[in-house]
Amino acid sequence: MKIIARGMPQDYAAFGMSEESGRRLEAIWQAGQRNMLNLSSNSELIVAGKSGHMVIHDQPELVVRAILSVLEEKS
Repeated sequence: MKIIARGMPQDYAAFGMSEESGRRLEAIWQAGQRNMLNLSSNSELIVAGKSGHMVIHDQPELVVRAILSVLEEKS
């Protein structure tokens, strides 16, 4: 299992949230991403360091590599 998480924080202020609320929500989101690692004993977290929420648009090559990696593991 590959979990791809954005590396750039969300701009919560753009949604009218306070800085403190944004920090708390970001911490919850980050924890949730890491909790998904518990869904499989063969999981990996990949952080897309140059990406916001839309990793597939910001770093498509990273997504393609992750998919190919899963296919290679299955063969």
